[in-house]
Amino acid sequence: MTIYEIDARIAEILSQTDENGELPEAAIDELMNLSGDRETKIENAACMVVNLTAEAKAIRDQESTLAERRKAIERRMERIRNYIEYATNGESYYSPRVCVRYAKSTAVEIDEDKFWFNPAEAFIRRKPPEVDKVAVKAALKDGAIIPGASLVERKNMTIK
Repeated sequence: MTIYEIDARIAEILSQTDENGELPEAAIDELMNLSGDRETKIENAACMVVNLTAEAKAIRDQESTLAERRKAIERRMERIRNYIEYATNGESYYSPRVCVRYAKSTAVEIDEDKFWFNPAEAFIRRKPPEVDKVAVKAALKDGAIIPGASLVERKNMTIK
C-alpha cells in the first residue's frame, strides 16, 4: 500500500461518523490495524481536525449571518403587524387572499411595587440552589477542604 493509499484510507475511516458525529468502534479498530507508521496516522488525523474546524467555523459564520437576516425580517414583520393592528382598530378583516382575526386572551399583569410589598408565598417560585464552581475552585486553590469537591488536572489538546 502506498503512502497516498494509506492517507486516503485514513481519511475514509475518519469520515465514518454516525449521526452524533461519533466514530464507531469498528472504524477505530480498523484505523489502529491499518498498516503505516504512527506519525502518518497522527498527522492525517490532525489534518482532518484542522479541516473540520475550518468547516465548523464557516458554518458558524453563516449561522450568524442568517440570524441577523432573520432578526431584520422579524423586525420588519413586527412593524407591519403594528400597522395592520392600527389600520383594523381591532376589527376582523377578510379578503379573498387573507384573513385578519382577533381572539381574546387573558394575561396576568403584576405591579411589582405593590405585589412585592406583601407577597403570598403560594405565588412565589423559587429556584433550586446551584454550585458556584468559580468560588469552589478558588477555595480549593487556597487550601480549603470541601467534601465532594476536588481539583482535577486535565490535558487539553490544541490542533491548528
